[in-house]
Amino acid sequence: MGFLQVAVILPLLLAFSSQKAVIRKEKEGRGARVAWLDYRVRLPGGKKGRVKGKGTAGALLETEKILRKRLGCLKGVETKVLVMGRRVRIEVKDPSPPKISLVKQFVGGLSLLEFRWVLDAKMEGLDPAKEKARLKKWLKDPRNLALVEDDPRAVAIFNDLPPEEGGPIATGKIRWAPFKGKVSASGFGLMIPSKRGPLAFVPLRMDVRGFTGKELDPGELKQTQDRYGLPAVSFAFKKEAARTFMHLTEKYKNHPLAILINGAVRSCPVVQGKLPGRGIITGGAKGFSENEVRDLLKALKSGCLPSGLILVEQGEYRDQEKGKKTG
Repeated sequence: MGFLQVAVILPLLLAFSSQKAVIRKEKEGRGARVAWLDYRVRLPGGKKGRVKGKGTAGALLETEKILRKRLGCLKGVETKVLVMGRRVRIEVKDPSPPKISLVKQFVGGLSLLEFRWVLDAKMEGLDPAKEKARLKKWLKDPRNLALVEDDPRAVAIFNDLPPEEGGPIATGKIRWAPFKGKVSASGFGLMIPSKRGPLAFVPLRMDVRGFTGKELDPGELKQTQDRYGLPAVSFAFKKEAARTFMHLTEKYKNHPLAILINGAVRSCPVVQGKLPGRGIITGGAKGFSENEVRDLLKALKSGCLPSGLILVEQGEYRDQEKGKKTG
C-alpha cells in the first residue's frame, strides 16, 4: 500500500482575513484591562450552515468547546470564549502584544483541516475548462481581483454565486480554493498575475466524500521524521474514516488530493494507489523545527474546528465598561 505525504509550510496560516479588522478604542475607567477579538464564523457547509449533519448552532458550540481546550494550553494567558450570533469572541485578561499574538496563533493554527479531491480533466460529468473560464471572467472585474489580492480566500464569494450570475456551472459540486503553489503546469488549476504576485486557485470536488481533521485518531498523532530525517508528524484516520479513505484512494487512483489548512490548499499530491488511511505531515523542503512540530501536535490533538474563522474586530475595555467603536 502507498503512503501519503502532506507538505505543509509553517508558520501556520492564521485563520483571519488580511483585511484590516475594525479597531475599538479603550475608554477610561477602573478595573483590569481586557482585550477582545471577534471572529466571524464561516461554516464549510456553505449557506445551509451544515457540518456533517450538525446545524449552525451545533457547529458554533463545538467551535467554542475546541477553542476553550486549545487556549487552555497557553500558560500565563487567561482567556474567555463566548459565542455571539455567528461570531465567536475571545477575551484576554491583562493583555500585552505577545499575549495577543500568541492567542491569534493558537486560534489560527489548523482551524480547518480538510482533504478534498481536485477536479481534473480525468473526472467525468464536470468540465474543468468551462469552470476555469467562469472564474477567470469573474476575476477580470477589478473589484473582484482586489478582493482576492487582499485575501485569496475571498474566492468564496464566487463560489456562492448562482450560475446565472456568473458563478460555477456545477453549483454545489465544486469549490475553488487558493493554492500555495504553482498550478500552471498541472492543467487543472488557474494562475493569474496580480500586484502582489501570482495567485493560484484549484477546483475542489464537493460531490465526493472529503475528510477533516476531526476524523484523525488523536492516539496516532506523533512526532516522527520525514525521508530527509527532518521533524514531521505522523497521523492516521479513525477506523471508519480509514476504510472510506482506502476505498476512495483506490477509486481515484492517479488523481490529485488537496490538503487544506484554513481554507487554502497547502499540498496537492497525486494518489498513486490505495492508501492505508495514514500518512506524514512534513514541513516541505526546509522541514519543521522541533517547536513547530510541537505546536502542530497541540493544535491537532486539541481538535480541528468545524468552521473557518476570520478576524473582523478587536479592541479593549475595562472589566465593567464596553469599548467605543472607531475607524
